[in-house]
Amino acid sequence: MRNFLLGLILTLAVAASLIVIIDRFQAGGDPRDVENLSQRLAQVEAVLAGPKTTPEPDGKTDGVLDPNPGVQLPPGTATLSEVVTLLEEIEGMLLDSEKSLRRDLRGIYEKLLLRMEELESSGVGPAAGTADPATREALYGKLTELGVKVTPGEMIEVQGEILEPTRAIELIAVAPGGRAHESLLLVRATPSAMKIGLEDIGLVETDADPHTGKYPQEAKGAYIYVMWDGLKKPRRVEDLILNRATNDTMKRAPFMFTASRFYTDTRTWERHFAADVYKNVISLTWNWSVESIVACPLEEAQNENIWAPCADTCAKPGTKVRVFIRKEPNELWDKIG
Repeated sequence: MRNFLLGLILTLAVAASLIVIIDRFQAGGDPRDVENLSQRLAQVEAVLAGPKTTPEPDGKTDGVLDPNPGVQLPPGTATLSEVVTLLEEIEGMLLDSEKSLRRDLRGIYEKLLLRMEELESSGVGPAAGTADPATREALYGKLTELGVKVTPGEMIEVQGEILEPTRAIELIAVAPGGRAHESLLLVRATPSAMKIGLEDIGLVETDADPHTGKYPQEAKGAYIYVMWDGLKKPRRVEDLILNRATNDTMKRAPFMFTASRFYTDTRTWERHFAADVYKNVISLTWNWSVESIVACPLEEAQNENIWAPCADTCAKPGTKVRVFIRKEPNELWDKIG
């Protein structure tokens, strides 16, 4: 069934591309691309045809170029460099047109896939109704293999270590292969598995306002704790980060479950999960919030130059840690001391 729907999507995408192309070439659309391309092709043809001279009555020539009818040749066109320039302009126009078309197709394709996912989640699609206990246990087993331990309805746990960033930190946690030079933690788990685990404990995806970058006031977030040998109880991750603008630790606040995003590679039409590709798990600054699973909502997070590990509260680089992401705060863990 799903293969049939995917085939239908691709068919609709091709049809949409033809509509886009036809619209661009019709008089009712914007004809500038076609007119500009036609003019440049005409110029190339005129240049390659070479200069023509008009005979004078006495049989002599005046040496004046006789352009092809309807084509206005630029001065000194009969040079190879100008032919190359015109061809480069044409190539650029074709590439721009291709990029625009790919964006249009990707938008259509992703909207159709999103609609399929909505149908499946509502009980219409083929993947609905599979949350029986055996399936859930199998899910937890698979997530454990991918580095994510789920405590149902409460939290997920992943293993990791403290990093030694070489610049101001913009990420709180990355997966192996991520931007370790600007992250506090490395977590040894698959980002998409963490997303599934957080959904399972009841977190709801939240998006920031695209204009202000702020999250809804009523949005419920996640609470992140870090534990290592020698501690009596886990610490809030905010307590491990220094705000150099205030010379104090980061304000405590629930982190937003942004859930990263899927995107389509228009060269292969394969779907990819951004956090699995870029390895961003928990973002600190707003630069990486769209790509990450969980993001910091603080306004101070707009500043990418003020964050650093807090030497007084954070473990040394290389220290093995356990990272807990909870649905609700733990009052006992939150007590300082």
